[in-house]
Amino acid sequence: MHEKALKHVAKAKRFLKTNDDDNLIYSCLHLRMSIEQLFYDQIKNYKDELPLDIIEKWQPKKIIDALIDCDPDVEMDKRIFLYKEGIKEQGFSGQQKAVSKKMLREYYHKIASYLHTPLNKKRIDYEKLRELIKKAISELELFKQTTVLVNISKKISYGCTCGRKVFKNTRALAKNPVVICP
Repeated sequence: MHEKALKHVAKAKRFLKTNDDDNLIYSCLHLRMSIEQLFYDQIKNYKDELPLDIIEKWQPKKIIDALIDCDPDVEMDKRIFLYKEGIKEQGFSGQQKAVSKKMLREYYHKIASYLHTPLNKKRIDYEKLRELIKKAISELELFKQTTVLVNISKKISYGCTCGRKVFKNTRALAKNPVVICP
């Protein structure tokens, strides 16, 4: 799971290992791309609940807000156990590391601040940046543990006048009873 996102993490690690301050900017770019990919990976599980243009026009902040609107538990890590009916042995298990607003605040946006030219002759604190990159890499490497991407929930559906069948998670419906066709 998350192969594309984890490839960006690996590239960020390689740039970090060079000990060249200029290469830290490339690490930042790859870490941001990794985080974006993690959010995009979630979209396919909510395709019946999200707007069709979500990838073309949306940023991770808007995606997580839309995902939370679809599934209030989307920011929670999950462990999945599936059993065949009548059989006590476990048939399948998997786990999913969740994307979150916290990840955006602590890494995505902080890293972005280093991708712009400093104003007022302010110098980049490369040691502080190096530590931020290391922390972000550690956090993103936790996504290696993800073995499934799921959206398992009780849903209701309705047919829109546009012809699309729209689904809504019942927990999300309880929080916001308005259903809008994406």
